[in-house]
Amino acid sequence: MQLTQLRNLLAVVDSGSIRGAARKLSISQPALTRSVRQLEAELQVKLFERTARGVVPTRAGRAFLARTRMIHNELGRARDELAQIASEHAGSVAFGVGPQAAIHLVPPALAQFRREHVNTEIGIVDGPAQVLLPQLREGSLDFVISMRPQGKLDTGIRAQPLFTNRLIIGGRRGHPLRHARSLRELVDANWVIYTATGWSGAIIPDLFEKNGLPVPKSVVRSDSYIALLTTIAGTDLVGALSSMLFAQRLARDFFEPFELKERLPEFALYLLLRTDSPLTPVAAAMVAAIKAAAQQLAFSKTKR
Repeated sequence: MQLTQLRNLLAVVDSGSIRGAARKLSISQPALTRSVRQLEAELQVKLFERTARGVVPTRAGRAFLARTRMIHNELGRARDELAQIASEHAGSVAFGVGPQAAIHLVPPALAQFRREHVNTEIGIVDGPAQVLLPQLREGSLDFVISMRPQGKLDTGIRAQPLFTNRLIIGGRRGHPLRHARSLRELVDANWVIYTATGWSGAIIPDLFEKNGLPVPKSVVRSDSYIALLTTIAGTDLVGALSSMLFAQRLARDFFEPFELKERLPEFALYLLLRTDSPLTPVAAAMVAAIKAAAQQLAFSKTKR
């Protein structure tokens, strides 16, 4: 088995055809077909089948491809690490973030990281943990910052808590209900509720029911955290905001927390890492910057 065969295999999958893969690799179609057939002969399984949609992997092909992609990504990471050793400003880092981390943690972490790694290539993928973890497992991401997914984590992934975040009911700066001191005063308010994948949109209704109050009837639902923030900032809708938001001075110019007697749930953001692959130097430096940003947010929150 040769590394070029694995590279060719991935190209066929990513292109969806032998012709497209051959063009991408700048080799002839017969040469690419021969490479795939030699690999199938060595493994004694059929890796692809032709369909109306093009060339698709068989069940055995999908299983082998998952391992192949990990090997390919680890080799790329090894080459990258050697480049980093040769030059402290070289290399790349790719990581995944949930929406809260993308807005509250990543900007200050990037500012710190860039001061020492000005030429490092950085890739950021936004999404819920359910989408990001498969990319972490296959090695296309160095780490993930997100809420911990429900259930037991895979043995190949470890979670380190970064920041404990409390939800706070709030509205735009100068909101007419800003002096509310209990949920009872907000029953008739217009609400916007976050309903992204992995996040329970029932948090607010459950909170009202738990306190013996009717559930708000005027509700806008959003699966976008950005849309949630812009809606609250630009309208009289109220919603549950992150305590991290109010640790940032700029955000306090647009949002106002309501000092309610009821306490809302807390959730934690985690650093999710593979247990079987060490971080490269620049990935470790980015993690250090993110941890420093999380500590600063925690400190700002206690000072507020």
